[in-house]
Amino acid sequence: MRFGRNLRVDYGPPHIDLNTGADYINTDRLAPGTDWGFYLFFGGEARAVAHNIFLDGNDFKSSAHVDKIPAVGDLELGLAVFYRHLRLAYTYIYRSPEFIHQNAPDHYGTLSLSLQLPF
Repeated sequence: MRFGRNLRVDYGPPHIDLNTGADYINTDRLAPGTDWGFYLFFGGEARAVAHNIFLDGNDFKSSAHVDKIPAVGDLELGLAVFYRHLRLAYTYIYRSPEFIHQNAPDHYGTLSLSLQLPF
């Protein structure tokens, strides 16, 4: 979900894993008489993980591994501000635990600066 001004200009900021968002910016869709916009956004994602080599260990011989949790979820929220062909965005991600006895869930932030060159 996104709330803000000039939402038609892009599809949300790119993420570190590139499975959502986009580096697309279309300044032709700006409201007449303006060069900028902003939006707040939030969302979520759930996925089932059948095999994760980092948690399950080597596929070809016995190796270190942990007991994983097969269902993982992400929550995200952030802010994006854009002016003409530039977009600055901050995204905060909270990820549920991925394996048994994990000390705490993972959380991280990304700061991205996108420039769309008009070719």
